[in-house]
Amino acid sequence: MTIYDATEPHRITIPDAFSKILISIPRRMLDQRLNNIGKITATQIPSAEGIGSLTSNLIQSTVDQLEQFSKLQFQSLSQTIIDMLTLSLGQVTENKLTINNHRQIMLIRIKQYIKSVMNDPELNATKIAEATGLSKRYINNLFNEENTSLMHYLIEQRLELCRYCLASTFYTHLSITQIAMRYGFNNMSHFSRVFKKNYGYSPTAYRQLFTYI
Repeated sequence: MTIYDATEPHRITIPDAFSKILISIPRRMLDQRLNNIGKITATQIPSAEGIGSLTSNLIQSTVDQLEQFSKLQFQSLSQTIIDMLTLSLGQVTENKLTINNHRQIMLIRIKQYIKSVMNDPELNATKIAEATGLSKRYINNLFNEENTSLMHYLIEQRLELCRYCLASTFYTHLSITQIAMRYGFNNMSHFSRVFKKNYGYSPTAYRQLFTYI
């Protein structure tokens, strides 16, 4: 595995026949997780053992099974892959991860739990703490190190799933209310307000302007 900056001039030279898997990650997502990410572009990421091996196998398995996943399942997997890549990148730089490996693994565990119960409108910090066996203070400290909070992360994830559904013709059979309630929003006024704050359009306008196949 190798990381490179697609916004900068670059050349990839491989003398023999090969196949490759390309993963495009917004720069801001990596900047939130690693310090000075630009210093490790064009660097090979060890994948023969350890976390690099797990990450490589996860990526390959995901690609091999693409036809078996729904769009939402694939979207959920993408966050896990980014988290695993973050851990792998920590092996090839002298810079420290913004969170040490143990805390990063705990954070991945919490995020995976949140994704599995996203449709629970009563989901809150207490429920998440009880389900993961961690204190609310510890969980919030983990999210604080990513410059966010637990509940802010939860709302962002819910909004992103709603935005995805509103923009896809695959979900045109669902009303905006059904989509919002599907991902834990049971107050439509609140949903419309936070959606417009995050994306600049009301849910109705967004669906009309940005729906794609």
